[in-house]
Amino acid sequence: MASLIASEAKKLLQDIHPSELLSIVLDNSAGWVMAGTQVTGKVIVRPKESVKSNGIHIHFKGIAKTSWSSSEYLGAQHKGKKLIQRSGEVVYSNEELCLWKPQTSDKHLPMNEMILPFAFTVPHVCPPSFEGTDGHIRYTLKAVLSRPWFLDCKQYLSFTVLPYIDYAAHPSAFQPQTASGEKEFSGFFGKNAIKVTVTAPKLRYIPGETIDLNVQITNNSDKKISALKCEILQNANYIGTTFNDYRGNPIQVAQASGAAKDKKVTTIRKEHRHEFQNSMKGNFNHVFTVPLPSLVPTFNNCPVINVDYQLKIYIIIHNQLPVQIFLPIMIDTAVIQPNMPPKIQNQQQYYPQPVATSSSVDINPDGIYPMLPTAPPPDYNSLQPMPSDESNNEKRFSTVTDCSEPPPEYQPNYPSLK
Repeated sequence: MASLIASEAKKLLQDIHPSELLSIVLDNSAGWVMAGTQVTGKVIVRPKESVKSNGIHIHFKGIAKTSWSSSEYLGAQHKGKKLIQRSGEVVYSNEELCLWKPQTSDKHLPMNEMILPFAFTVPHVCPPSFEGTDGHIRYTLKAVLSRPWFLDCKQYLSFTVLPYIDYAAHPSAFQPQTASGEKEFSGFFGKNAIKVTVTAPKLRYIPGETIDLNVQITNNSDKKISALKCEILQNANYIGTTFNDYRGNPIQVAQASGAAKDKKVTTIRKEHRHEFQNSMKGNFNHVFTVPLPSLVPTFNNCPVINVDYQLKIYIIIHNQLPVQIFLPIMIDTAVIQPNMPPKIQNQQQYYPQPVATSSSVDINPDGIYPMLPTAPPPDYNSLQPMPSDESNNEKRFSTVTDCSEPPPEYQPNYPSLK
């Protein structure tokens, strides 16, 4: 009897490897989609044996989430500290399509290969895909083959969303950016200084471009300058609240109870260094070329995550602390214009701005979002041979924040000029 029960349990738990039966293929092989356009593709089913199924569905989920813990003082007297968990979440999309459903009592899949097309509209307000230390913005497709009395067969595919923002129309996009710094030295004959001015030709850049920094140095001291170094800094600002059940809407986010706070994390994305063959003295100019790697575009149209960039330039002085200078830069999206959604006349533009650095911020900052696309959403009925069973949908995808199925590991693919 026990062996029979064990045999039946093993039969119930048996599963087909998802990659052998299901696969998701995007029409855009590059793996990225512009916000305001459609993500299209097909689910390919290749049964190698007889398989029963209640239906095949595909689910599109877009979500921004933050989460971190910090030790904070309690009360006005600051007498003690407590570990506080803060989090934020914005759901941008949570849709499902029924691609196939048995039309008779026989629920077996056809033994031939099935190609099931799908299409979802990526909302125009979607920020770009992003993976950070304390939060992420992810867009995921999940194909589910529902099997009676067996575990469902599931396959995941993540893709990169790029924002539809006309960065080139920013008022300062092509204006030179200049910053200065100096360091004083005391000596027998008074104070001398090294003064440095760094100029970038513009504010807006595309991944794959090079930034030609004009470094002008006035050295009135006897110190020697040995090198120049430039770090590309990515400033990610994560916003969260202690209200655990907060669920944000990307357009109208109600203020959650409790004060929202932010956490700023700066990451060095790339570092470049130029060594002078001879330690430099006196006054001189140098053009420091800094190539840009693949980077997520600058954005602040997400209520819980914002990203901007800086260049941190070091003037390395022999046996002294360096002079440090910061220059802001804006990272644009390297895409071909025909891939952009249609432009609307007289539509108010959105431009990224520097990230707020205050300790208490509004979780729903008012702002202008990217322009609306003119194309209507697709007719989803044409993609559904049979209507979807709402009760099954509710059971499978009861909430977009269900943590029972961790998202797949994925690194966003940002286009670059090179």
